[in-house]
Amino acid sequence: MGTQNVPTERAATKAAHDAGVSPTLVKQAQQVAHSDREDLKADVTTGKKSVGAAVKELKQPKPKPPTTPAESGAADALGNALPNKQTIRAAFARVGEVKAIQQEVSKLKGKLIEAAARPKDPIFAKLDVAAVEADMKHVYQLLKAITPYVVCPYCLGGERGSAANCMACEADGWLSEYSYRKVPKELQYRVK
Repeated sequence: MGTQNVPTERAATKAAHDAGVSPTLVKQAQQVAHSDREDLKADVTTGKKSVGAAVKELKQPKPKPPTTPAESGAADALGNALPNKQTIRAAFARVGEVKAIQQEVSKLKGKLIEAAARPKDPIFAKLDVAAVEADMKHVYQLLKAITPYVVCPYCLGGERGSAANCMACEADGWLSEYSYRKVPKELQYRVK
């Protein structure tokens, strides 16, 4: 980002005054506009993201491509190889999708709390912030409880007998992180 693209204090102040917004918002909008992130520009333009959220995202390092089997979807969260069963591989392939929804729930919780904190807001001031926070946390935890975490250590995803008869994973072949924490230590396995 070159200095010729960043507005001077006076220019930012004038633009902010003309638009009826803060100079900080003008500077942040300039940062987004002059970035190489076309996705963020589009999200701000369409209203999917606020300028502030886009600036925060600009400051975060870009995600690295998967380097471990667990990151690429070929292993569970502990690095154990997935059995060669399509249903189990398909479930672990969707972990990223569930985590993205969890992030959206967290963002929505923040937006609702922020909206409820606005003084004299005729709509959102009526929100019970504690209830919103509790409800959104509950949704987040429900999503975590359905997310595949490890291949079932009891049936090994059907490799040790039939997963259909396994009462631990209920025929899924995998356990969530919560379910895995309940497994006796002797059955908890890790790749060495």
